[in-house]
Amino acid sequence: MPAEGLREVVAGRRVDATVLAELMREFMVSYRALLFRLTDQTVRLLTPAQRDTWLERAPTSVLREAGDINPAELTCPDQVRRVPARLWQAAQHGYESGRVGIGALSALLDEDAEDLFVRLASEGVRPPVPSDDLAGL
Repeated sequence: MPAEGLREVVAGRRVDATVLAELMREFMVSYRALLFRLTDQTVRLLTPAQRDTWLERAPTSVLREAGDINPAELTCPDQVRRVPARLWQAAQHGYESGRVGIGALSALLDEDAEDLFVRLASEGVRPPVPSDDLAGL
């Protein structure tokens, strides 16, 4: 949850149930993690006292107050593996430079290596062409 991204969504509004629901949807994060991030010294969109007041409430009640149509989607954990964007970008860069193999990428995403290779190739992400050691013979 980058500080600038949080500020952009909040857009100077008072942090209320609606804003919290929007932030949870935008960043797909837990209620608790969001509240602590909003209180962080680099963000400062909530005071510690405000955070503690929000923490007294159940996430589903806050989402219902905000009019969220599917609170369970944000409060029930799923089994989807989410790779942080910076880690995925670094892994892709390593793959394109030849330092990281498709196996490492597939393990990171828990995706079949062949399917991932095809998907990445369709997106223009390819490993370097290996040099031919016998080309000079």
